[in-house]
Amino acid sequence: MKEISLIKAMAMILLAGSIQFAACKHKSKDNTTGKDTATVQTPSSEPVQIAPDDSLTTSIKDATKDYPGVTATVSNGEVTLTGTIRRDRLPKLMQAIHSLHPKKVNNNLTLQ
Repeated sequence: MKEISLIKAMAMILLAGSIQFAACKHKSKDNTTGKDTATVQTPSSEPVQIAPDDSLTTSIKDATKDYPGVTATVSNGEVTLTGTIRRDRLPKLMQAIHSLHPKKVNNNLTLQ
């Protein structure tokens, strides 16, 4: 009887050890610091989509229509903003422009 409970105890210890061992992550030593570092995989990012100039120009005109002092031009995917705008209205304009996915935004606006 003691032999059976000893076998059960050994099996439980073995099972607990294997579960704990399986939960460990792969770690490697950093050669420069000597510290353990965990391996982390990051998802690959997709390329950024840049809108073509024709559709971007149309969308930019629509986005800036509520800002009478602002002029926007598009060249090679880059938007250049010129003119004047109130400081409190700038964040909303910039958000609208960036949502159109230009290659770059050149902000030459003067704040009032």
